[in-house]
Amino acid sequence: MTYLRKYRRIGVKAAVIALILLIVYTQGDALTPDDHALKALTMENTVLEKSVKSKVSSLPGDEQFEIAAESSLLQLKVDRSTGHFIVLDKRSGQLFRSYPDPEHWQSETIKGIWRQHLMSPVMYSYVQLDIRKDLEKESDFIADSGRIKDFKLIENGFRLTFDIPERGFEIPVQVVIEHDYVATTIVDDHLVERKVNLAGIKNESLKQSLIAGDSVDIAAIEDEKLKDSVTKAVRMISSLVSIRLYPFLGAEQSVGQDGYLMIPDGPGALIRFNPNRGNVKDYYDERIYGEDMAFSYNKQLSQRAAITAPVFGIKSGDKAFLAQVIEGEAYARILAAPSGSLSAYNWATVAQLYRSSFYQPTSTDREEGFTTFTEDRFRYDRVTRYYLLDPEHADYSGMAERYRTYWIEEGGMERLQDLPDNIPMQISLLGGGPEKGFLRENYVPATTTEQAKRVIDELVTAGIKNMSVNYIGWEAGGYGKYGRSFPVAGELGGNIGMASFIAHAHSRGISVYLESESYAFNNTGKGGFDRRRDGLRDLAGSIIAVNVPGGEATLVSSRFIEGRVRSDMEMFKALGADGLAFDNDNGRLLNSDFNKKHAADREEAKQIQQATIQYAGQNLGHAKARQANLYALPFVDHLSDIAQNYSYDLFVDETIPFIPMTLHGLVSYSGEYANLSDDDTTSFLRGMEYGMLPSFVLSYAKSQALLNTIGLNGFYSTNYQDWRQEMVAQYEQFNEALSDVQNEWIVRHRTLAEGVKETTYSNGKRIIVNYNNEPYSMDRMTVQGVSYLVIEGGRLP
Repeated sequence: MTYLRKYRRIGVKAAVIALILLIVYTQGDALTPDDHALKALTMENTVLEKSVKSKVSSLPGDEQFEIAAESSLLQLKVDRSTGHFIVLDKRSGQLFRSYPDPEHWQSETIKGIWRQHLMSPVMYSYVQLDIRKDLEKESDFIADSGRIKDFKLIENGFRLTFDIPERGFEIPVQVVIEHDYVATTIVDDHLVERKVNLAGIKNESLKQSLIAGDSVDIAAIEDEKLKDSVTKAVRMISSLVSIRLYPFLGAEQSVGQDGYLMIPDGPGALIRFNPNRGNVKDYYDERIYGEDMAFSYNKQLSQRAAITAPVFGIKSGDKAFLAQVIEGEAYARILAAPSGSLSAYNWATVAQLYRSSFYQPTSTDREEGFTTFTEDRFRYDRVTRYYLLDPEHADYSGMAERYRTYWIEEGGMERLQDLPDNIPMQISLLGGGPEKGFLRENYVPATTTEQAKRVIDELVTAGIKNMSVNYIGWEAGGYGKYGRSFPVAGELGGNIGMASFIAHAHSRGISVYLESESYAFNNTGKGGFDRRRDGLRDLAGSIIAVNVPGGEATLVSSRFIEGRVRSDMEMFKALGADGLAFDNDNGRLLNSDFNKKHAADREEAKQIQQATIQYAGQNLGHAKARQANLYALPFVDHLSDIAQNYSYDLFVDETIPFIPMTLHGLVSYSGEYANLSDDDTTSFLRGMEYGMLPSFVLSYAKSQALLNTIGLNGFYSTNYQDWRQEMVAQYEQFNEALSDVQNEWIVRHRTLAEGVKETTYSNGKRIIVNYNNEPYSMDRMTVQGVSYLVIEGGRLP
């Protein structure tokens, strides 16, 4: 038998009551110990209150709210009967409500459960593991006849519990105001679920017997109605899957509104308020920091760009806020729905995840199995802040400014200082990789360390005044042979050759980083790695493998990677490397690990990655990260390959540089390799618009020489001589445009016309980019087609 977790003693009776044997058949579905967990009824997990069906049919009126707290900028009001709140921004007199704007409520035509959702302070999804292990259901506070209990005013706000007896949930919530934001918290320690509702059991003797701690054999109950009531009560045990707290905070309809939803898709994207969207019913729903591979087997993975920043925003007229998930973001999704998809309102929210579905195999080959949900919930507090923006900053530029302020005030970031006169072009050099031969694999060098000296010398002579080099595929075995590190591949020059190259680069004022992707995967068994001992495992205990060039490789546990980086650190130092360039191993892929030797939940894995990056930076002086989530930001000097475009959802209206606007002046960043871009002209212009550093990946060898290699064949056009002239031309343009704004904030970004964008820096410089073929003219200036114009200090030419 499987037991519920033990509960504390409460009252004068012992909390734990004997198991109820479930030997019944309900609705044709047999429940047996073989296929369903038996549940214990206890004082703590038993609900005796008789629930009353809700008669709520409208949003709360303003007269129902009382003042809960005030700050210099904000006033918080709360309605004790619904748990909803209103925040008054004293700077503007604007009201921000935790429910949809009531001005247009009468025009909302949606009926049924979704109308109740819109009015509810909390929505949730749940699963009843004793009925259907795989069936996730959705409901809300009003639909399940919830009530407010334990309301109390506290410093800066209030706290209360959303009690939902019909579902067996108690959701403790705290709402406070601080300076310019309101923060909502779901307090995990007091979150209750899996309570059993005995309100339907009419036999008082039996009910009191259960409360007293007596055992009850359901099969022995002769009264069929009573047996059915007890069975139903046990079968209704619910486990939380997700919670959406105040999901319609700031929700607005599209009528007469200049507004949009800002979502963290790619560099940032806008879903504009539009009352005439036609039949587009889709909405945005993505997990923060991407999928968790420990729960992803046999699932259809998202094709959207991963969310790297846990934020979203809503703008309506001159009213706007930026929302940021402060705690629990590793277990959260961001949802955004334009009007017409689920209601007439435009809204965005955070779905806090408490369980995940996963595939439980029942055969060794994993071909047979079933989908279910995790038994234990993810145990972390969930905190979301809503920064209220004053009317002068009520747009996505203001949202980015507030997010940047967070990183300065609370994230330990500072404005860049002591910068060189010329921007550093980002150069990645390909080392080498294996090529399949007739009897064995052959090693193909793409750029030896001696050849690397020649490459950088020629680029400097050609006019690239500053550069930063990443060396890729330097490890023994080369690119695609994961798990190996030192010594440096002998075919490239070995450790001595690499040290000589780094010293030569330093004499030129060039920094050299060694790329560390080989730590993330292992297909060689090298580096002290044992697949069964050190491989990352999913919840079913299976080792997780991913497709890599040449076949499959095992995902490596974050704790094991941390140990490898630490053990190799003295060798990195001996070479004189300026830092490590992290990729999939730290900052990008975030997975839970159920390997008992290296076990870590998703939040712990995030912290391990942060510690590893920080350790490398502290010991070598610097660190970079590629396609990284922003939790890596405080520990890196450069972010490479940040997203330049959105995921092409039909409901998205515009791509914006929200992430670049947040980062500029705090850390340098670059986009995709220019020489591997599908559209190099657009990539160049977007780099100019976003304030990016130019980036190329190069080899000394001709590109044709790499075509038959296992991994390097993906780098299809890399010969440095083929690209030298183009690189110099791009460098000169980027350097002229961006060298004097390297540590300036991007204070405004806007669309001047279709296909024409303007970026403004804090020193007054403006860069206008025209993606159209036709020239664009405005205020005595003209930007030629497919070109850009730099305006110094805000002055017109």
